[in-house]
Amino acid sequence: MKRLDEIAPFPTNAEEATADNLARALTASAYLASGLIDFPDPDASKEEICRYGIAVKAVTREFAAAYLLRVLKHELPGMADELARRLFGMWSDGDVDEWMWDWLRGYGIDPDVFEPIAAAIKAEQKAGQTHIRYTATGFGATTTGATGQVVLNIDTAAGRVDIDLGTEFAEPMGLLLRDDPEESDGAFFPDDDTAGAA
Repeated sequence: MKRLDEIAPFPTNAEEATADNLARALTASAYLASGLIDFPDPDASKEEICRYGIAVKAVTREFAAAYLLRVLKHELPGMADELARRLFGMWSDGDVDEWMWDWLRGYGIDPDVFEPIAAAIKAEQKAGQTHIRYTATGFGATTTGATGQVVLNIDTAAGRVDIDLGTEFAEPMGLLLRDDPEESDGAFFPDDDTAGAA
């Protein structure tokens, strides 16, 4: 079975980062992710519903980015690749927080207004004993329960998720993957490829 990064590899350098290549990789990632999302059961927990919402947002955001890149290539073919490479460079430099700070100010929004919102979300995560960390290539989470600890490491660039259930963890977490882990080939839905450190 082929991996996502074998079917539609994400560009690894500026030369590869054309509008077509970025759109191709984002389209493949979003399509795979859409097939991994299961609608929550009526009695699903708040955590499962939250994961479902994150997954749906991930698909729609990657779709939107791919759509805009495709339109750009069609309408402005002479500029599309250059703009795609600029976008790739912004992702690679890891300065997305700074860009978003500037853009928010341009929209008349004070970036500081998000600090108490983030603090409240972190407090809720801490109360649930779940720690989520964002990186340039994906995100990870550590959840501690009565029966042990689960550690997730998600690499969105490679479309992979590694799960360490520990030796004492009795029940798998509801990760919104297919019932048969073999079907998913370890692939997971990314949140936002441009997520910076939080």
